[in-house]
Amino acid sequence: MWGALFEMVFVMALFVVLDLSALKNGSRGSRYLYGALLAAAGIGWVLIRVIQRLPQLGNWLEKLTI
Repeated sequence: MWGALFEMVFVMALFVVLDLSALKNGSRGSRYLYGALLAAAGIGWVLIRVIQRLPQLGNWLEKLTI
């Protein structure tokens, strides 16, 4: 659990640092493009984490329904 929490905090801090540097040193178009890429990376990371948890969710739902 602590590994996943550390990973989440580390990734979010990395996103914040990269986002702030892009906002400070970029044109308007590059900021929009970078924002879209950052959002896609964040959504992809969340989806990967959810997919990794699916077997555990299935086991929990099976216990709940039986």
